[in-house]
Amino acid sequence: MYAMLLLLLKIDQDQYGLDCRSIVEIIPCVPLRKSSQAPSGVAGWLNYHGLTVPVIDLCVLLRGRSCRIRFSSRIILVHYRSKSDHERFLGLLCEGVTEAKHASDLKKQSHASERFSELFYGDTFADEESLIQQIHFEPLVAQVLNAVSTLNPNADMLIDGSAESSADENIMDEANSI
Repeated sequence: MYAMLLLLLKIDQDQYGLDCRSIVEIIPCVPLRKSSQAPSGVAGWLNYHGLTVPVIDLCVLLRGRSCRIRFSSRIILVHYRSKSDHERFLGLLCEGVTEAKHASDLKKQSHASERFSELFYGDTFADEESLIQQIHFEPLVAQVLNAVSTLNPNADMLIDGSAESSADENIMDEANSI
């Protein structure tokens, strides 16, 4: 039996599920602070109760295109561990966020598909309508967060919330004003 609750999101024709245990809050799409230096996959930054939170576009990582902002598009705030092992917030921009299902109500698929062999894919489930591919966001966004750190050695403030560099103070000030 699976006690896990999956938040479902649909990108194009494919259905994905995120384990709800890591989700802090689901918020509507809000204006994000953009940076021309941000690597592909970073949608921008948002102000969440006074904290600057990076937002990663899951559609870019899974499909190679930007998330379409629709009525069902959301920013999913999750907990993640930074490189310095601090627990931080991260936003995941997703489309097609409409419901949650208990994994115990779904049929776990026993066959492993080559398509789903990537590290960030978890179990595959089926409901009466489609396959649902569980995704583990941590390894999926790790490349993007590492690229942010490589871009700026002080970028831990962007993904860790610790230090600020003078070059990035304007970005953070503007993000905090959103």
